[in-house]
Amino acid sequence: MKKKEFLINNLSRYRGVLMGVQIILIVVFHFTEDYVNSGGDARSVYLFYKYIRSSGVDIFLLLSGLGLYYSWKRNSDLMAFYRKRFARILIPYFIVAIPAWGWRDLIFEKAGVIQFFKDITFVSLFEEGQTWIWYIGICIICYLMFPYVYEVVEKATDTITEQMNVLHLTVAITLLVVMLQLYCNELYLNTSILLLRLPMFIIGCLLGKASYENRRISESKIWCMFFLSVILSWRFQLVDTKIMRFYVLAFFNMSLCLILILVLNYMEETKNKILCLGHRFVCGVTEWFGKYSLEIYMCHVVVRKIMNLNGFVTYKILNECIMLGISFTLAILLKKMTGGIRRFCGC
Repeated sequence: MKKKEFLINNLSRYRGVLMGVQIILIVVFHFTEDYVNSGGDARSVYLFYKYIRSSGVDIFLLLSGLGLYYSWKRNSDLMAFYRKRFARILIPYFIVAIPAWGWRDLIFEKAGVIQFFKDITFVSLFEEGQTWIWYIGICIICYLMFPYVYEVVEKATDTITEQMNVLHLTVAITLLVVMLQLYCNELYLNTSILLLRLPMFIIGCLLGKASYENRRISESKIWCMFFLSVILSWRFQLVDTKIMRFYVLAFFNMSLCLILILVLNYMEETKNKILCLGHRFVCGVTEWFGKYSLEIYMCHVVVRKIMNLNGFVTYKILNECIMLGISFTLAILLKKMTGGIRRFCGC
């Protein structure tokens, strides 16, 4: 009996879909976080909060690494690469962050101009653990380190060497985090949210190469990944450990993404018209969210924080719906503004 195989370039094909799914999961996680922190005890909400959490960020970074590999293959001009990538994230970031941090630091908290500049430049992320809009900070780090990661992956002569190189980088990052936890706990608390996400970006670069070369894996391996992730998270409760939680949840989410692709492929290939329509509908909706994922993230975290600071707590359904409506509207406007500025500046 012939083994069913999974084309790794399906990750590239469904990249927009997966980005859309992950931004939805991040928005839902923030609701569950607010709900659980308020004392809510609904089991379904708690299960999502515990076993999905913010792992959508890890998948964002994995897909970013995959996409950057393709971009570098098309054009390896370093300055052009950085100009395009930083324009993509920094233009919308400053459009959102300047008024957001200005309001919070200068008006609401009256923390002063120095604090404003520390916050907007991510200095406070490392000094104080300030994680508002922190995702842009890790994107900057990933973009800066990408050429090195690319060389590590690309220079490998076979798949075993590739995987070992990625494993070495992952172990090095993990050891760094452990050392910080032991000898500089404050810096560990401030930066672990960032450092422990870097391995998924590195793995994304490796998957980018595998996708680019049209490699395959057996579908049985995908199901083995899923069951292993369930065992690690549910049976051994590794989600309760400080460091392993990030890796286990990312592994669990990644296996769910691969299974989703298997399901979508089946829906597309079947002769059932309803399933074919379902495939188009699911892809259409999630790709829309994927298209605006960066803008939704920034607008969502800013509006959510502002509403909570002003007493409009977002664990209440009505406030949550209002927050989402405002966030999605602002995200569309932000996308248009960013596009206009980039066209004007030629970047």
